[in-house]
Amino acid sequence: MAIRKHIPNLLTLANVACGTAAVAFSFPHQGFSPTHISLAALLILLASVFDFLDGFAARRLQAYSAQGQVLDSLADLVSFGVAPGVLLFSLASNYLYASPTDSNQADWSTAAWLARLSCLLLPTAAAWRLSRFAADTTPRPYFQGLPAPAAGLFVALLGLLFNDARMSLWFLFEAPNNTLLAYSLIHPASLFLMNLILAGLMLSTWPMLSFKMKNLSWRQHRYHLIFLGLAGGLLAWLGGLAALPLGLGYLLCSLLARKTYRMQPATPPEPVQHG
Repeated sequence: MAIRKHIPNLLTLANVACGTAAVAFSFPHQGFSPTHISLAALLILLASVFDFLDGFAARRLQAYSAQGQVLDSLADLVSFGVAPGVLLFSLASNYLYASPTDSNQADWSTAAWLARLSCLLLPTAAAWRLSRFAADTTPRPYFQGLPAPAAGLFVALLGLLFNDARMSLWFLFEAPNNTLLAYSLIHPASLFLMNLILAGLMLSTWPMLSFKMKNLSWRQHRYHLIFLGLAGGLLAWLGGLAALPLGLGYLLCSLLARKTYRMQPATPPEPVQHG
């Protein structure tokens, strides 16, 4: 097989490497600091770039394979299921839940434990979602349920809120001080609810925007292009603070695009490719 046929798989392996490194930086260890969480979050973001590129390369190079599809799902489970789950668990265990009587001791209350355990929902729901995606051969112009990379990116952006520098993602503008918001989002009740919602959306079959565009036609992809434009602006301006508006915007665009999905004829099945 020509070397170019292996390019998508090499990009997928880069995705795995970033996800694994994100787990390493997130895992509980001595000397834990917001910097570790920020590095883990940035690695998850970088993994999403490789995740996009492997599918793009597979389509451009016609490098489709059954192995590539399985490898892609495994990579997404590591980078957008396990890594975000460990990141949130590490925050809950090492940084936020101090005992009310001693700030140097962890909080072992029922609420704190439930919040920690809820972090397991993310990787388990991602595993189910990815296995369903791999087994589904019905051609659709949309995703069924929230894609695992979208959930992982949402958590990664939240992780950036804990960066000591309080800077936006691209370091173009200084983001507003986000300490209060960061702590509020990882409050035991907020964390439990967030994990429950993300897992529920991944397990659902609701139509969600797919960004596997074959062209930049405004008529066919106007919701995709609007969202991408707004996302780029918000990330440059707000950094991690963009997590909430981007998450809500994605759901809103998916809801608006449902009419477009119903109007589109069924597309012919494509060869097995990176998912």
